[in-house]
Amino acid sequence: MQPLKIRGIIFMTCTKERTPTSIEKPSPPIMKNRLTATDIVGAYVFCSDPRDPLQQEAIDKLMPKNIGAWAPIALFGGPIALARQGPSLDPCCEIICHQIHFAAKNFPNFKTVILIGHDCGYYAEITEKEVLLPEKRNDIAEARRSLECKLTELGITIEIRAFFYEPDGSGFTEIK
Repeated sequence: MQPLKIRGIIFMTCTKERTPTSIEKPSPPIMKNRLTATDIVGAYVFCSDPRDPLQQEAIDKLMPKNIGAWAPIALFGGPIALARQGPSLDPCCEIICHQIHFAAKNFPNFKTVILIGHDCGYYAEITEKEVLLPEKRNDIAEARRSLECKLTELGITIEIRAFFYEPDGSGFTEIK
């Protein structure tokens, strides 16, 4: 290597002339802790609205870490689309079901889906009336029942759990 000085900056240059046969292919980056298909144990469906950082922290705590990796399925309204019908929700319902169907077929240890609801502002997009908290909690229970039916039709049997994030920040209530 010989130093090359341009405008006060010293560059090190290689004196060996490179030919196409001497060019080395870059080695692939080393991926540490890369997941495999067998590492994915479930998915969680949640609203992608990022305005409540405490909710995201609570979701992180809710997901069991010691059994494998969880795939997030995020869209505005989250699992509401599974409970309610309408032109703006039907495509979302299809997306959720398609994603879960794909995961169940391709990840051999995929056994659980967790639905996460909250005091979601997306209701203003899908209904003109105000939706109160008890009805929003009921929608999460309905989303669970609806997803069970849709997956049964597809021949998929997995555990489906549902939770509602309480607006006071106290955490989650499991919805049966």
